[in-house]
Amino acid sequence: MVRVGFSHSLLLTEAKRRPPFLRRSFYTEEQMGKVTDAVRELAAPLCEERGLMLWDVRFEKLGGTSTLSVFVDREDGADIDDCEAVSRALEVLLDERDAVDGSYLLEVSTPGMERKLERPEHYLFCLGERVEVKFFEARADGRKTVFGELCGYDEESAVARIIDEEGGAELEFKTSDASRVRLSPDFSIYF
Repeated sequence: MVRVGFSHSLLLTEAKRRPPFLRRSFYTEEQMGKVTDAVRELAAPLCEERGLMLWDVRFEKLGGTSTLSVFVDREDGADIDDCEAVSRALEVLLDERDAVDGSYLLEVSTPGMERKLERPEHYLFCLGERVEVKFFEARADGRKTVFGELCGYDEESAVARIIDEEGGAELEFKTSDASRVRLSPDFSIYF
């Protein structure tokens, strides 16, 4: 299955007008983590009500703009209407709870075709999909990057298994040994 990404963005500003020097927010990593945790708590029930999975929440300050990104998906793929519905409902909750200080850009989108797998539920959701695994150190065969079908994941030990495209053997690895695991659709089947 090829997953296509959609996005719905909305610029939100403070409810109360503050002087310009107080509008700027400088967040520490800890504060950013608290914001993402608070937003995750608000967004998860909204997603469940709509039959969606909350994939991830990120809060980043790039230049002078703070961006709150919420990623959603579902088994048969989320669409722009799903993103818009979550965005509008989440906007109301964020305003009511004043979860984020200052102005920010709210983006609700799907995680995209080449999404990173970072949490246990990501691995479980993507079983049977083609993935790219980049390791911190080269494996015994000298490769640092391996492609294959994700065929298993053990939540308790954080060990994933793939069927290696090069040779067809089953390869088991700890997710902590991989610098990145992401979906890697095979586009050659379309050409």
